Amino acid sequence: MDWILGLGVIAAFVFVYILVGKVVSRGIGAIEGAVTGNTRSRGLSAVRAQTNFVLPVSGPIFIDRLIELLELVEKPTFKNHLYVHAISQDRSQLVVGLGTPLQTSLQFLIDTEATDSGCSGMATTVAWVESTSLVTSTDQIDRLHKFVRATVEQLGGTYLVGVSEKSL
Repeated sequence: MDWILGLGVIAAFVFVYILVGKVVSRGIGAIEGAVTGNTRSRGLSAVRAQTNFVLPVSGPIFIDRLIELLELVEKPTFKNHLYVHAISQDRSQLVVGLGTPLQTSLQFLIDTEATDSGCSGMATTVAWVESTSLVTSTDQIDRLHKFVRATVEQLGGTYLVGVSEKSL
């Protein structure tokens, strides 16, 4: 009978340990957000953002220009850098990854479709990592959207920033 009581005490300690860990994690996230400006709402807004665009050039030209301007490497290195995570054979879609060979903390999709006068498309975050309730790559998401918009303007296109329909 004593072993049942002992097992109950151990289970109670484990429960309290997990509960305290979650409370501390949220508190650390709130403090970090206040210090760095990377709040949960800012991170989720970045994840939900979608840049829609229309260009007078083909999708592959746009994708190649982005790869060049972002200085994307073909494979992840052991430094936390942007790289080509995936690219379609016809070069109409690009997924930019952020991370190392061991972990990808961000995947950002640029998808184009041919039109009579060039291409149209969109750019949005498709995968991300959260730590202490914060999106870890908020600044990089914002940077990628800025690069997409700047490249669209550079190539004579137009863009509209909106919110994607993804559920979080």
